[in-house]
Amino acid sequence: MVKLKEYKLGDPIYTRQGGKWKTPFIVEVIYRGFIVAVNRKSKMFPQFLFIKTYANEVYNGSSRFLKYGINNKSSIKEFIDGIIKGDYKLEKDTCTPINLMLADSEFITNEKREQVRYESK
Repeated sequence: MVKLKEYKLGDPIYTRQGGKWKTPFIVEVIYRGFIVAVNRKSKMFPQFLFIKTYANEVYNGSSRFLKYGINNKSSIKEFIDGIIKGDYKLEKDTCTPINLMLADSEFITNEKREQVRYESK
């Protein structure tokens, strides 16, 4: 199982190379088990990553979150409260496991050692 790095507000999050997004997402909200990172390269349609840390899932999109009036930190927190209460639902068609969406640099990697087997003659 993969483990995410620890993030602070303002940290960049990179997606896998060759994906849709070339510029990093910036962490704007860390709240109640969610990390919300936003790519505001497009002023009209910012892209959102809702990372559900306890489930290792990433929900991405733009217009489907904008329809709930999400545009600043307080509205993102209200939306997360609504998800937890059951008022809103993150749709599974935008859900991706974090290890398939985020770049390898976003995870804590432990040093791997190969096991050496000696043969006796």
